[in-house]
Amino acid sequence: MIILNSIYEVLKGRLKAISSVKQVDWFNGQYNNMDDEKATKYPAVYVEFLDPINWVQSGNKFQHASVGIRLHCVLFDLLDSPLRTLTFSQAIYENINSKSLYDTNDFQLTTEMVRTATTFPKRYNQLKVVKMDFNCEVFDVTGMPIVEEVTNLGFIINP
Repeated sequence: MIILNSIYEVLKGRLKAISSVKQVDWFNGQYNNMDDEKATKYPAVYVEFLDPINWVQSGNKFQHASVGIRLHCVLFDLLDSPLRTLTFSQAIYENINSKSLYDTNDFQLTTEMVRTATTFPKRYNQLKVVKMDFNCEVFDVTGMPIVEEVTNLGFIINP
């Protein structure tokens, strides 16, 4: 399932391009265990792939699946207003929504990511969290046989 790590790395790069994002990481319940966690730079975005991922076999070991990706947008804020958190999550939305993800070889990893749900900010002490769910189709070709391009075969066609 290395494809999920590839998607995570490309998504991480897109999120890090947003100047207000200080940290991007896999979701591991970080803000739910704040007292037990090490110091964290906020604002942060945690990436979670939603279960289950149901893969469909198409062709010669090519698989694809409709995948839900949840972004946990976390902001430290002493104010009672959710405005800063909403502004932060809006910047993330604008950078991700309706965008496909491509790897460094310009191979399309996903179709356009489309927001499907949002959970409004909740308070975790001074941490405020917006969860945004995106849906996209993921393409996994890691099981496909490697094909080499052949040129100049030297065919001669007699009329």
